[in-house]
Amino acid sequence: ESIALNPHLVETQRNLAKVYSKIWQKNQAILCWYEAFNLEPDLVKPQEHFRLAKHLVQLRQVDKAIACLRHSIKLNPNFDQAYLALGKLLTSQGKTEEAKGCYAKVRGQKSPSLQLQVVKRQGKLVEEK
Repeated sequence: ESIALNPHLVETQRNLAKVYSKIWQKNQAILCWYEAFNLEPDLVKPQEHFRLAKHLVQLRQVDKAIACLRHSIKLNPNFDQAYLALGKLLTSQGKTEEAKGCYAKVRGQKSPSLQLQVVKRQGKLVEEK
């Protein structure tokens, strides 16, 4: 009833997500978390946006996952894993130039494993052309 009166109530969405989780309705829970996060995106930790994006990808909700990753990056511009994930999703949508921009953000990092991931993904972009 609370949602019918005010569907944008953050606490209601969060509680509904918790209920769905408890009754093993994972997909519904994920979508409720997405709605709750969207109502107050700046109050959610970057890592939470990132985790939610991974779940949304599993549900084939790619546009919603991209939105979560963008929020994650907005809150933490140095979140390399979010840039990599966003680049991968953008590539899957054929947005190669935007994906290259994501990979470029990570390229300067010192982590060899991150650099290897970037090089592999950029190589795939070159092969697709």
